[in-house]
Amino acid sequence: MDCKEARKRLDGRNGRLGSHLPWGDPRRGWDFVSAGHGDVPWEDVFRMLRSIGYAGPVSVEWEDAGMDRLTGAPKALSHLKRYDVDPPAAPSTPPSEAIDNHLRRPVDDTRGPVAPDAR
Repeated sequence: MDCKEARKRLDGRNGRLGSHLPWGDPRRGWDFVSAGHGDVPWEDVFRMLRSIGYAGPVSVEWEDAGMDRLTGAPKALSHLKRYDVDPPAAPSTPPSEAIDNHLRRPVDDTRGPVAPDAR
């Protein structure tokens, strides 16, 4: 997966088609920025990758006209590494079965669900 980020600045006078202007020009409606400084919801992205079992490489493509690359690229990498976590261990009981078991518990109308040892 290639991580690259942009930030939109649509104020009614500029638009998405302003890419003919130089990077960093305030008249542009968008610009590439260092990861963590734009509009990409990185936590959601990495959670989705984990949910589909993605185990491939993650690379950072860094472009930001407002930041020095020797400072910005390491900061972008550091930002993205926060989301590189191990997925939870597989539960011993599938979630749907655990929910079914919980819903099948007897209910005491005065106290709520009855503890398994009180049956």
